[in-house]
Amino acid sequence: MQYVMKAGMLYDRDQKRSFARVKREFAGTERRILSADGAPALRTEIRRPDPGDVRSVEYVMEEPDGHVRAAARPDYAEGEEPETAGWSPHRMPKVDRACLRMDGREYELVMKSSTSYTLSGPSGEEVLRILHRGLNGGWDIQAADKLGPETVCGLFVFCRYMERENEIVIV
Repeated sequence: MQYVMKAGMLYDRDQKRSFARVKREFAGTERRILSADGAPALRTEIRRPDPGDVRSVEYVMEEPDGHVRAAARPDYAEGEEPETAGWSPHRMPKVDRACLRMDGREYELVMKSSTSYTLSGPSGEEVLRILHRGLNGGWDIQAADKLGPETVCGLFVFCRYMERENEIVIV
């Protein structure tokens, strides 16, 4: 399925029909995913038990009844691991991937750049591709048919969470 994400709305390729919406809460990392009719479908959040190491962070996508639909653990880019490269005084180590569990299967979410993401299944098949549309604004999304629109929105939010791991924190 091909989608366009613009201003938190997931549309068909021609932007004539909306399928779902990402709603940001006033504070924090929580996001709500609403279905086309506006009903709550999913909720995402970042859980940070140890704020010093990204490997202890978990991105969670829950259904309204609290059942976890998907969870992802981000990880450092190859060669950026603090044990190998040390802790730079000027920047945090780069995060560019996450191990994602969904429907009892393991996936790999990869940030190729801040404008390109892919989700690969257990056998290496690409099930999701997200590309920024440049000056047109928004995002082009290609998703496997088995991923519903609300899940696509949740995975989009996970990509944005991963991007935030690389932002400079100003105190």
